[in-house]
Amino acid sequence: MRRWLKRIFFVLAVFVPILAAFYFYAQWQGDRELRGVIAELDAQGEPWRWDDLLAARPKGPEDEKVRALINQVVFVARRGWKSKNIQRSIPPNAFFSPEVGAVLAKDFKALEQTIAEARTTLNMPSGRYVVQHGAKVLQPPGDNVLDVLHVSELLQLAAMWHARQGDLDLAIEDCQATQHASRILQDEPELLGQLVRVAMQTIAIETLEHVLAQGIAPSQELRQLQEALEQSGIERAMIEGVRGERAGQHRIYTAMADGEITLHDLAGKVGGPSSIRESALELYGRWNLKHAHTWALRQTTAILNAMELPEPQRSAELRNIQNDESKAPRHAMTSHICAHVIEAQRVTARTRCAILGLALECYRQANERWPQSLDDLCPKYVAVVLEDPCSGEPLRYRFTKDGVVVYSVGLDGNLRGAYRDDAKLNQRNAAYEFRLWNVPQRRQMAVAKP
Repeated sequence: MRRWLKRIFFVLAVFVPILAAFYFYAQWQGDRELRGVIAELDAQGEPWRWDDLLAARPKGPEDEKVRALINQVVFVARRGWKSKNIQRSIPPNAFFSPEVGAVLAKDFKALEQTIAEARTTLNMPSGRYVVQHGAKVLQPPGDNVLDVLHVSELLQLAAMWHARQGDLDLAIEDCQATQHASRILQDEPELLGQLVRVAMQTIAIETLEHVLAQGIAPSQELRQLQEALEQSGIERAMIEGVRGERAGQHRIYTAMADGEITLHDLAGKVGGPSSIRESALELYGRWNLKHAHTWALRQTTAILNAMELPEPQRSAELRNIQNDESKAPRHAMTSHICAHVIEAQRVTARTRCAILGLALECYRQANERWPQSLDDLCPKYVAVVLEDPCSGEPLRYRFTKDGVVVYSVGLDGNLRGAYRDDAKLNQRNAAYEFRLWNVPQRRQMAVAKP
């Protein structure tokens, strides 16, 4: 028995110091790498911590009007309106039947006052929705940023109604308000806020395509809307969102290192670890915390650097970074950021297609025909043919049987502007184009059911 005790004591005497040395070395190395990454970020001279990003948000006297508008829209949105999803389920050049028109009329009349308030507020020169975030880590925000989406949906209803009435002037003004709506979140650092902004931009583009397919809008108003699209800044949305995600992750890791929260809290579980396994994972997670923290900061910074590259290097680098997520240390937060960034390129592409689409419509009104190529738009209608964010080459253009389409080749480079021609592609998330109809083909098809 004594011989076994001696052996156990000998093993412990040899291996415990080795394990302890390995632990302290790993902690020292992790701390060294983490301090190095933080020093690099500090040396850039730009705010990157969460509190600094929140403090950098501009605030103005019109912000409270925007907040009041959001509260008002949320109140009416909870009651719902039947026509909310009509536009997304029909072709843009469809003329609504009397049945659908009756539904639109009822909804518009009930929401007319709120719509008028939205148009007035959003046409102000400034004004932001300053989201109230929780003071403590993992504390839910005081505002639900998803509520802002209802503003775009409401203005989409107004544009649909005015277009059906044949009042293209007011419909274009609704499109301008819808475009302006996406800017009220442009200073929001949280990634979710920027994803909502991207979704609002999608609604704005879909609304514009619908309105232009219903008649002939005044060219002066089209030029103003084109300028608003050019100044939308939507291409920077995901950059702001990734910066916010990096800052939020840094805040969470720091709070865990300081003992303010645990991995158990991060997983959304109530109480402490309930088993030996969970306790072991919590201990291992704390051991590995600095490595995970360092990896997350490097990963998000690499994504930001990749987003500044020209195409096609940008997409290639983002996919490489996305593949590296499988090598992340345990408890490293990835949040599928690359997937969001890559998907947002579709909205950037559609926005650029819409800018050229407005220029095409102005050209058609002035010359009573479509141009033979996008180069014919330069320099009177656009300075240059805009670049396809998915290929780095100019956006493409082709004639269809009933009009023209400006399109991006898409992330795989195989799209040909056939979103509405090919049933296999006719899914909302496959659209990388902006389409215009010949005047005789506008306002043609009837939709029988709401």
